[in-house]
Amino acid sequence: VRVDDETNITLNRDMEIDAKGHTIDANNGRMFIIDNGATVTIKNALLKNTGDDTTSTATGTMIDIVNGNLVLENVNITNASTKDGYTTPSLINVRSGSSLTTNNVIVTLTNGTIIFNQANTVLNNTQIANTVTQQYGIITNNANLIIDNSVIENNIGKLGIVLANDANAEITVTNSVFNSNDNEYGGAIVGKKSTTIDNTTFTNNVATIGGALYVTNGVMNVTNSIFVNNKATDNGSISFTGRNGKLNISTSILLSDDDSVPYIFSNDETAKEILDNNYWGTNESPIETGKVNEIYENISIDEFDEEQLDYAEIDVTLTRWVIMDTTITEDPEDNTVFAIDTTFNKAVDADDNKYDLENTIPDYLNITYTTTSGTLASEEIAVANGEAHNTYYAGTEATTIEVRTLNQVQEFEIAAPVITGASYKGLQMLIDATAEDGTLTLEEDCLRGANDEK
Repeated sequence: VRVDDETNITLNRDMEIDAKGHTIDANNGRMFIIDNGATVTIKNALLKNTGDDTTSTATGTMIDIVNGNLVLENVNITNASTKDGYTTPSLINVRSGSSLTTNNVIVTLTNGTIIFNQANTVLNNTQIANTVTQQYGIITNNANLIIDNSVIENNIGKLGIVLANDANAEITVTNSVFNSNDNEYGGAIVGKKSTTIDNTTFTNNVATIGGALYVTNGVMNVTNSIFVNNKATDNGSISFTGRNGKLNISTSILLSDDDSVPYIFSNDETAKEILDNNYWGTNESPIETGKVNEIYENISIDEFDEEQLDYAEIDVTLTRWVIMDTTITEDPEDNTVFAIDTTFNKAVDADDNKYDLENTIPDYLNITYTTTSGTLASEEIAVANGEAHNTYYAGTEATTIEVRTLNQVQEFEIAAPVITGASYKGLQMLIDATAEDGTLTLEEDCLRGANDEK
């Protein structure tokens, strides 16, 4: 229990603190300082109630890693705050030459930047939710940051949720989820020098520009990732590429329910975007459908109240895009059975040439099916490894089969099969199609098993 004349707890030698589920309560003050090169593990603890006392404008209100290494394991951090301001205050400050590693950590209901990283931080299996900051990012990174197998959702940031704040900042994000985060300016991830994103999902994130991603003065490489219904109140519902920014996205799913602004946007001729081999929710060209802008035009008013046109041609490489390809094939042994095969393992170019993908897009899509007659083996199938397979069993009438994923629909007309009473199966189908009190007239002999011999 903290009493009023206490300031913080200093850890200056290697040790492990196992709280056994107990709480360490800062009582609206500070908590730990790690110094003297100490390596400290804190586990099985609830850390709470750091707050806006007289020291709160300093970095590391909860934990200041001055010179050392900290590992947090099975730790919950909640109801903690630090005073927002341009001095980059934070709950956890990782100073130059130090490190922070988290494993199975949950951070909720905090106010202010959670981590100000000036050295090396690794977040494993970490959840950050319902936090708010009025300045910088929820995580502000000036050095090397790795996020793996983590969920970051329902947070409100200023310049970004994960923010590269320094020209030399490097960020790596893998196997993670960014959901329903809201930023005044930058996206869920704001990159500078080097940003690598793989197998990560971005859904329902909102920003002024670059709903999910924002890159400037550096390179951002994105692979095997999913972007769904992110929004920008200005431009770039998925991403914004700023001055000297280079954005590479491949083998990813890029979808939005708002086509009023480009998904991928830039307004600077020094920007470069490479966007081949992604699925955009359509088989049409993403550029022709306005999902990516190649030219930026902005009309401004000069000092003489005359209109001036600012013009920038964006360096965009987008020659191939992944398509939804559905075929319906009649069973050669039974003209009432049809295979429905939908794949996302090919890309197409502007001349309709098709190319096999070396790597498939991530598993996310579901295919739904409807038919006006006959029956389907399944009404919904999840796409796995870029493929979905279903079966249609014809009735006695022609049918329209609809194959749909999200906003993309493909329709197929199937003629009524020629059905005879020569087999039990054919005779049963004719009987089922005969109205009550109707008459079915046989025109040939019927032999049980005849259908099996075809």
